Amino acid sequence: MHNVPGPKTSMPVAVDTDGSAKTAGSPVGQRPVSTPARNFSFWAKRSVIFLLAVLLVAYGTYGVITDTLVLPAKGGGTFGFHGYPGWVCYLGLLLFAGAMLAEAFDKELPAKKGSSRKIHIYLGTSALLLTALAIALEVHRSDKAYVCTDVEYARVRSPEKAVSAVIFTRYCAEYDPMTSKNPIQMIMVAKNSETLPSNLQRTPVIWMNDNDIDGVSWTEGKLFVRYRAREHVKKGIAPQASSDFPVPVALVRR
Repeated sequence: MHNVPGPKTSMPVAVDTDGSAKTAGSPVGQRPVSTPARNFSFWAKRSVIFLLAVLLVAYGTYGVITDTLVLPAKGGGTFGFHGYPGWVCYLGLLLFAGAMLAEAFDKELPAKKGSSRKIHIYLGTSALLLTALAIALEVHRSDKAYVCTDVEYARVRSPEKAVSAVIFTRYCAEYDPMTSKNPIQMIMVAKNSETLPSNLQRTPVIWMNDNDIDGVSWTEGKLFVRYRAREHVKKGIAPQASSDFPVPVALVRR
């Protein structure tokens, strides 16, 4: 008897999730055959992500060492972290950088039995939680550390009434108010014998905001305040007087 060869059959072909074909029965998680184009695309994308992660870690390291760690906030502003909240935020940045690297490289590794390969999700979630904790700690710390003090430097008496325009500067900063980088000039009206109150929370005042006083004078019971905008402020806020200010006010820009 002669063995008659049967019809040739081919192994069933399965299509992997990345579009590459492989025969059924090949080991689970086996990498597809690499090509020069695929290798270039792989390393180009991963190199960019790796560089971004390194820059993020370097930025966080510099910020926490110099105590100037800031993150972007709404409206184009920034939110700064100081002291121990800065270290908590720094740890969040490290975890976020780790999540970036895990997301980039973990998918290219063979899946282990029982492993879901979701480490980037855990790292990213932990980073967000730590950042939220750092913001809460910074708000709590700054509320207790932020202090203000008012320093009077001039008085202009009214010729018609026994009152004076009291010109003073408010300094606000953490721990030491005199280290304020942006003191605000203010004006209030008080009796000639009255000293500057320690608490001006309910006292009607004129806020000079981003402006400096050029001169203050009285004319027929009306207070004239001449001011100029600060040079380093491009779009400053104009002076504002409380609605219940005790005398008529004229704010004149130079």
